[in-house]
Amino acid sequence: MLDRIIQECIRIIIEPICEAKFYPHSYGFRPYRAQKHAVKDVVHAINCTAKPEDKPVFALEGDIKACFDTINHRLLLQKLWKMGMHDKRILTIIKQMLSAGYIDHDIYHKIEIGTMQGGILSPLLSNVYLNDFDWYVGRQYYEPHRKCKYKANDARRLRQLGATRKYNVRYADDWIILTSTQSEALRLKRNLTKYFKYRLKLELSDEKTKITNLRKEGADFLGFVVRAEPRRNSKDGSLVGKPFPNMKKLSVKISKLCDEIRTLKKLKLDNLKVAQIHYINSVIMGISEYIKTAIC
Repeated sequence: MLDRIIQECIRIIIEPICEAKFYPHSYGFRPYRAQKHAVKDVVHAINCTAKPEDKPVFALEGDIKACFDTINHRLLLQKLWKMGMHDKRILTIIKQMLSAGYIDHDIYHKIEIGTMQGGILSPLLSNVYLNDFDWYVGRQYYEPHRKCKYKANDARRLRQLGATRKYNVRYADDWIILTSTQSEALRLKRNLTKYFKYRLKLELSDEKTKITNLRKEGADFLGFVVRAEPRRNSKDGSLVGKPFPNMKKLSVKISKLCDEIRTLKKLKLDNLKVAQIHYINSVIMGISEYIKTAIC
């Protein structure tokens, strides 16, 4: 418990410093940000483009193999220093937390990579580690260097130089990049595979990292399926982003919920029935609150 108190004290101090440097379009484990904001950001990226040929209808869906378990401690401490944490005492404490290890069945296991499982600092440290990746992609188009007074002028300058539109959104270790051409999506996939391997010491899954045409299929992101479909009652056939619930994942939850409802017949005591009904209602509310931002 004392370790967790110390972790929380450090988090309270370093989180505002990190928040000032974090990428604007990353949403996982950050205050006042939720999955619905990440999904809305993806939909907005599709809707904000007026010309049909510039619509970002190709999605690169990324999946990192065991992201939190393979974070390099040395690189993480370097990124913390780069963000402005120059108190070496704090960095030493964080280093000791990372290398503390764990005990399973009275056997001590030493760890040399990865963040502490269940640790209060772990979500914040993972965002610090992946923040450079966010800016690496974002500065190519979505969040360019502010060389002009207004962001729109800077994006216009990039378009004049021939830059293809790229919009990246990340939630924890799930990320998606939207672009307007398939060739650019393939180039990004090859480039980012090398970037993760050599710059972050992480590995992308070849099977789960895929390119999706949003006009034909939907991109799976945070339990939703985002598609680019024609606007309702539109004569010009302009495309807009539409988030739908992922019915494959949702059907599994609904089947489990039906099993819980069937157990009511087996319960004989009234207090057990009341408790089960309260639990079922809470599950229904949780599912509906999660998917209510989608088109359903």
